[in-house]
Amino acid sequence: MPLEWLTAIKAHAVSEDGSHVAIAFATKAGGEFSAMMPASSLEALISALNRAKSAIRSKKAEESNRISVTVPKTWMVTADLKESGAVLLIFDPKIETQAGYALDPEASKKMAAALVQNADAIQAHRTANKN
Repeated sequence: MPLEWLTAIKAHAVSEDGSHVAIAFATKAGGEFSAMMPASSLEALISALNRAKSAIRSKKAEESNRISVTVPKTWMVTADLKESGAVLLIFDPKIETQAGYALDPEASKKMAAALVQNADAIQAHRTANKN
């Protein structure tokens, strides 16, 4: 199946029963391309798009030696005891920019210590600059 060159998202719709999502795109040729999928596939699509966005940012960072930083609106941490046995760190849960990471217990402890150490350094710097 040939790829369609998409240039913009024109519209989206959700079925009355919430079971399907349709998205309409503008094409490079000037036409439209529409797709319909089960709503249950939407999370997988969003996750794939977030991974693609991360890959794009990574490639751009390599080109410019800069990193793109996003401040999440919300975050959550939980333990996945049943499947992966990992600590899950989720930024912007349940919204379109959701991104999740799984860390093994040792890496989680190291990250927690590094976060505390860096937060303390920032607070000390702010205090010093106020005086």
